[in-house]
Amino acid sequence: MNDIIKCYSCNNEDFITYSYDYHVFKFNFKYLIKKLLKDIDFLIPNFSVFKKIKRISSNTFNGKIKVCTNCGFGEAVNKPTNTKLREYYENFYWTSYRNKSSKFNDYYLNDRRAMHQVNTIENNIKIDIGEILEVGGADCNTSLYLKKKLNNNNLRIFNCDAHIWKDYCHKNKINYLSEEDLINSKKKFDLIISSHQLEHVRDIKEALTNFVNHLNKDGYIFIEVPNTNSIYWDLPLSDTPHLYFFTKKSLQNCLEKFGLDLVSVQIFGNSYEDLLNKKNQNYEINRDDGAYLKALFKKKN
Repeated sequence: MNDIIKCYSCNNEDFITYSYDYHVFKFNFKYLIKKLLKDIDFLIPNFSVFKKIKRISSNTFNGKIKVCTNCGFGEAVNKPTNTKLREYYENFYWTSYRNKSSKFNDYYLNDRRAMHQVNTIENNIKIDIGEILEVGGADCNTSLYLKKKLNNNNLRIFNCDAHIWKDYCHKNKINYLSEEDLINSKKKFDLIISSHQLEHVRDIKEALTNFVNHLNKDGYIFIEVPNTNSIYWDLPLSDTPHLYFFTKKSLQNCLEKFGLDLVSVQIFGNSYEDLLNKKNQNYEINRDDGAYLKALFKKKN
């Protein structure tokens, strides 16, 4: 395990350290059960009947998170290996998506998050979009909705994601790319979309380098991530399976390192307190304590 000496975002060397998944102690039955399951994970068999329990008990994500006192950027200290990450996503994370990943998409027009993202993209992009890449796009609802709004049947959508989405992409006329396909490709795109993907990567520098290498001159990158402001760390929220944590300032710093200009940035959505109290999602709220952060960047000429 390599300790984190400097903040990747701003090079500050002063941090606050939190326990992964346990920012604050909240004594209740749910907390005790979760803690107990993690302690006895090695005793729980890897059988399908125990899959839901293993998802809770898994110790793939643990240790500490270091949060920069200057810009608020956070990073998990004890990152899982690539093999462990792949096992987690294949065995637990994608299981709830298996029905979606095998059918024709007739639901993207009702996706409120996709609508909200498309409005931001449409209002700020000044070029004709010919090809879009979604990284970790899953069902690519944002790209499908944008294609519909632009009324452009020639717009080509590419999705770089887990193999579970390959058949789905074929059925929905989306070009599928594996991670290896993208790394080895010289193809460039007018727009790259990373929606709730960047917080999951193991190496942020590698991920952002890959984005920029596949972006056309004058191209745009749209990013949406959780907004992990100071309020986030004072609440009993689960971090799993996130490895990076962003504020408005730190997200801007990270992208500007790669020669990208900020076009727009916005904190929005319900507060974390609202989400904990299970209030209905409202992506149209703009508020400083919103749970989400979206930003659009443009490649410099």
